[in-house]
Amino acid sequence: VLHQIVFVLRGRGVVQAESARAQFRPPALMLMPAGAVHGFEFEPGTTGYVVSISSQLQNELLGREPEIGALFAAPATLEIEQSELRGTDLVQSFHMLAREYERSSIGHDFAMQGWLSVLLANVLRLARQRPTADPFIGQRRQLVSRFNELVENRFRKNESLATYAREMKVSESQLRNACVAIAGQTPIRLVHERILLEAK
Repeated sequence: VLHQIVFVLRGRGVVQAESARAQFRPPALMLMPAGAVHGFEFEPGTTGYVVSISSQLQNELLGREPEIGALFAAPATLEIEQSELRGTDLVQSFHMLAREYERSSIGHDFAMQGWLSVLLANVLRLARQRPTADPFIGQRRQLVSRFNELVENRFRKNESLATYAREMKVSESQLRNACVAIAGQTPIRLVHERILLEAK
């Protein structure tokens, strides 16, 4: 199961994530957590990049930068102003990651991880610049991200919500409030959707 970052440089389209559907205009970043049911409709001539990250690799990255988990707490679309984009290394890091992907010379994996780290740092900075009225949204995103990781590793065990909450050292109501606020769904619904995805 893979997390995805879709970066559209040219061309408009529509993104469907879970039950939500929205139009986007370029440049736009779309962040899709592993297991999220999603799809895209792109107009002809659309160009950009798609980066897929395994849950295992994300866990390694989390060890170096815990904030990365918040990026994949729930599906998100960020429309970026051109002036804002010029103040980042985002385009270059996508380009360099794609170029390195085509190579097979010595240091390939090392370079791939380096460019991926630069790319994610830029995405994180852009996401952090978005104002929010909810002072707890960062904490809630981290909580939902941790919950999604647990679900990914343990959904086959048919554990109760209380077990998940106890493992995360939060109350069931805290977990429920965070999931509804960030993912728009209850925790039990997220678990059921992961089980359904496996069945499909």
